[in-house]
Amino acid sequence: MNDLEQKIDELVKLIRLQNTLQKDVLDIEDAVLFTGYKKSTLYKKCHVGELAYYKPSGKKIFFKKQDLQDFIFQYRIKSNKEIRDEVNNEPKY
Repeated sequence: MNDLEQKIDELVKLIRLQNTLQKDVLDIEDAVLFTGYKKSTLYKKCHVGELAYYKPSGKKIFFKKQDLQDFIFQYRIKSNKEIRDEVNNEPKY
């Protein structure tokens, strides 16, 4: 792939991502763009019940963008500064 084709491909991806960010309901392709997960990972997380999804027609699945955000941000790891601040603010006996 030459440089021009590569740049066009990148622009197409950016346009698709921009369109995806404006939607509230995403199909699997949009969810892949939005989360950065592989399609197989999203299907697996749906299958084992880790990720909420909708299947209105019995085949194609959809996600609410908010459900994907909630999933991504559910396990926040505190920074070292936050941990130090918590330790320093604990009552001393």
